[in-house]
This record gives sequence, C-alpha cells and structure tokens, in this order.
Amino acid sequence: PTSVESVDSVLFDTRQGFCGHFASAYATMMRAVGVPARVVTGYLGGEWNPVGSYLIVRQSDAHAWTEIWLEGRGWTRVDPTIVVEPERLLRGAYNVMGEASMPIGISLLQSAWLTRVAQYWDGANTWWRERVVGFDLRSQLSLLGKLGIDSPGWRHLGWAFAGALLIWLVWVTATLRRSVAQEKPDRIARAWMLATRKLEKVAAPRAPHEGAVTYARRISALHPHLASGITAVATRYVRLRYGPESADEDIAALEREVRQLAVR
Repeated sequence: PTSVESVDSVLFDTRQGFCGHFASAYATMMRAVGVPARVVTGYLGGEWNPVGSYLIVRQSDAHAWTEIWLEGRGWTRVDPTIVVEPERLLRGAYNVMGEASMPIGISLLQSAWLTRVAQYWDGANTWWRERVVGFDLRSQLSLLGKLGIDSPGWRHLGWAFAGALLIWLVWVTATLRRSVAQEKPDRIARAWMLATRKLEKVAAPRAPHEGAVTYARRISALHPHLASGITAVATRYVRLRYGPESADEDIAALEREVRQLAVR
C-alpha cells in the first residue's frame, strides 16, 4: 500500500511498487528537470494457445511505461520497470509477486495439466465465437453449397439469410456502441476545459504533456495580469482532480473562478 502521494512513497519510503508506480515516478522526475514526459499504458506479453494457434492477452498482462520527448527523436519509449525489476518483463506480474500473493486462479494454472485444460476450454470458446456467433452470410452460403442445396427457392433462401444477417449486424452495432460509448466529462473537467479555451485567445494551447500547474506558470509569465486568476484555477483544479475528495461546494468555487477569469 502507498499513500495519496504515491510517487513520494515509492521514491523515498517503500522503494517498492508495480510498473505504474515506477512509470509515474520516472515521468515526475523527468518533468522536474524540464523534459516532457508521459505515462503510457497497454499490455506486455501473453500466453500462446497451441490448441487454437492464437495469443491470449489477459488483464494480468497489463503494463505501464514512460515516453519522454527528445529533440531530434520525438517521443521515445523508456521503461523504468526493466531497470527496477527486469523479471517482471520476462515472467509477468503475478509470477514476480510469488505464490503467497498470487490469485488462486493464476496459482492453479501453474499446473501443466490444468494449463492444458484451460487452453482447451479457451479454444472451445473461441471456436464457438468464430463458428457459431460469427456464422455470417459467407459461411452460411459455403455450408449450403457443401450440402448441395440449389433448389428453386434458393434466391428466397438467400434473401432470408441476408435479412437475418442485416438484423444481426444492427444488433451487434447497437451493442458495440453501448459498450464503447465514452463517458461525458464531469463538472471538474468541463470547468478546466472552459478555462483553457479562454486562455487560447492569448497564448498557445496547452500541450498534451503540459500539466495544469506548469501551464498556469507559462501563462503567468506571458501575461502577469492573469497570474493570480489562472494560478488559483489551476491549483484548485489539481486539488479536486487528484485529491482524495471533491465536495460540491469546491467544484462550484472552481466553476465560479473560471467564469470570473477575464482574458484580454
């Protein structure tokens, strides 16, 4: 466990953590010396399933690393975990944690025959998705051709299959749209976005790697008369966005400060 200030805890107290802690700490130190940095999340590794000849990527394969901006090279990948714990990259997070901290499901898969059973089960599920759930018009026509079906009602049968496929596609599209729908920005994000849009009238837009406080310092240096206003907005925004709590009255105060921010 770490405190709210997880970067400080990892650097100065525990000296322990996961890839996300190391990446955050490294990005913070790079920004402190003026090097633009950002944390990137994704997946590393996976398990090859010889039953179905495909790669299984689980949530336990999630990983975090860092990118820093170097003149002449652009964004460059740096993975601090490979320095702190190179075994994490080779064996995965759960294996590095040891058996005592390993979830029981992952621990059971250390058995060779259970691993084989799990691969067969996953392969069966994949076959079901591809051969049954994904049984599209082309697959249907191919199957009918193998069965020698070319009766006078073939055209009507084809239209029936096409109609069924269209209904299925509409259902899939509606399901996917619900599953990938992005959440709307909350009140804190909307207030900060309004402030940055206001400030774009007098300064270059905020860069993707530029934090709120750093952005406020840049604006203050360019326009000293805006220093107190933008500093107050940025400070309150950071406290609300990354602090432990965000009360309604504090959010209302942020919205009020943004409305009162006079840009000229």
